[in-house]
Amino acid sequence: MPIGLRCGNTQAQIDALAARRFDDPAFNAREKALVAFAKEVIEDVKASEASLAEAQKHFSPKEIVEIILTCGFYMTMARLTETTRTDIDPPAGARIVESLNRQG
Repeated sequence: MPIGLRCGNTQAQIDALAARRFDDPAFNAREKALVAFAKEVIEDVKASEASLAEAQKHFSPKEIVEIILTCGFYMTMARLTETTRTDIDPPAGARIVESLNRQG
């Protein structure tokens, strides 16, 4: 099972992201704000004022910084592994999530 499903995402959300339907009804208002904000940070470097304002309705300043850092981390890792031709192991994340869920 993909990590996203084990973390609580629905298949409809995963499908919407894969199809780049970021305003899909599968997402609630908070999720739409997150996806739109992250998309702009990733693709445009700087989120628009409108996207930032919408994100601020749902996330604290600390959370917004964490979203930006998370986007940057994954972009860095993708560039590192692609450029160095590093083979990626199968996702272990699902096992980690399951272990955390059992502890919680």
